[in-house]
Amino acid sequence: MEKLSSGRCGRVFLTSTISLSDPSEPSDVVLSPAPPMLPQLVVKVARPKYAESLSQEAAAYHEIQAIQGVSVPRCYGWFEAELDQDHVLDERGESDGSDSDSSSDGYTANQSKAPPTNKISFLVLERLGGKLKMYVDYRRDADIYQVYEDLGLVGVDHADVRYANILKPSKSPLALPGL
Repeated sequence: MEKLSSGRCGRVFLTSTISLSDPSEPSDVVLSPAPPMLPQLVVKVARPKYAESLSQEAAAYHEIQAIQGVSVPRCYGWFEAELDQDHVLDERGESDGSDSDSSSDGYTANQSKAPPTNKISFLVLERLGGKLKMYVDYRRDADIYQVYEDLGLVGVDHADVRYANILKPSKSPLALPGL
């Protein structure tokens, strides 16, 4: 999978959808669902130490369903899985410890370490567009202010306002429409 971003709590990877099924009716399967059935998706994989933080983010998505697809990406669920014993994850969420991007994503080796685990936790989200351009004056961009106003109206204080956390809308014309 292609890594799109990483930060303190985890990493975001582009993914592809192989099939779509209804757990209550397993025989109903759609192979290779594409927009408009499903938009392009990403998985936000928690570092083991921050699985609880990402779980709380997943709970927040449940509370803000009214603005999903408008001010925030659509959330398709929170998932946890046990990996084979051969795939134990270290504190960075790596199975072999060979990750070379630890200095570029703000994660440093001197942080307290979590014990190795074979549990993986992740959110499935609608893919959005790219990051905002640096050194651009966005003070007159009403859409950015509207996002934070929408979050406030549903009781969410984002508390981490920075360029990396504000993404452009999806570039895909096949993205699902908002409310």
